[in-house]
Amino acid sequence: MLRVADQARNAGADLVILPTPDHLGPHELDAVLDVCDVETVLPRLSFPRWSSTQDTP
Repeated sequence: MLRVADQARNAGADLVILPTPDHLGPHELDAVLDVCDVETVLPRLSFPRWSSTQDTP
């Protein structure tokens, strides 16, 4: 069984929709946010993917 992060990466997904935030553990959610955005249905929440660039002044 592939992890959600691996499935999202292999599919080239921009977004993963989950029923609830508890559907994934904190480590798996972190891994998914390296790949794409996450939306949850209940409660309605949006988690943007981690930025791969660092802001410099």
